[in-house]
Amino acid sequence: MGYLLITGHPRSGTGYMAKLFSANGYDIGHESLGRNGISAWQFATPINHTIWAVDLHRKDFEFETVIHVIREPLKCVSSVVCTEQHSESYRARYVNLIGNVFERAVLSVSGWNKLIQSQLPTYTVPLEHAAEIFGFKDVEITNSRNHPFLEEKQLQELISPDIYAVYLEMLTQYQWLCAMSSPITLA
Repeated sequence: MGYLLITGHPRSGTGYMAKLFSANGYDIGHESLGRNGISAWQFATPINHTIWAVDLHRKDFEFETVIHVIREPLKCVSSVVCTEQHSESYRARYVNLIGNVFERAVLSVSGWNKLIQSQLPTYTVPLEHAAEIFGFKDVEITNSRNHPFLEEKQLQELISPDIYAVYLEMLTQYQWLCAMSSPITLA
């Protein structure tokens, strides 16, 4: 089997996915290269460098399988608002981020997922159903950065109607993905 890449937006579960795959016989590093591959949000960009894994460059690897992990949108947006200001300037190179912090988080998650989808990943999986989809023994999801979660009504009040429509589009796509997901067997 060639290298496996798992990627998604920051706070979408790349750490959990590395832990899940590692617990089920794959050596997948989180933001580091394991024998079978890497799980890193930074590798969503097809450029020559990353911001933390400075010794690893996506262009140096041939990935046989690319898995795009998507987290439930409200949870992802809440987490991004509370924990990801330090990576916003990096993400803004690839995604148009405007408005207040909540609006920028919605646009970032939506735009980043579209960036990954434009690269035609092998599989796109909802984080919350990944173990079941791959037929893996599940591992505990550990939120490495505790923070409050938004309610949908709160988010709606904090963002413009146009950006709320972007959020609703993400939510619809996520719900469709959950409903349509079928078992995946990796070679």
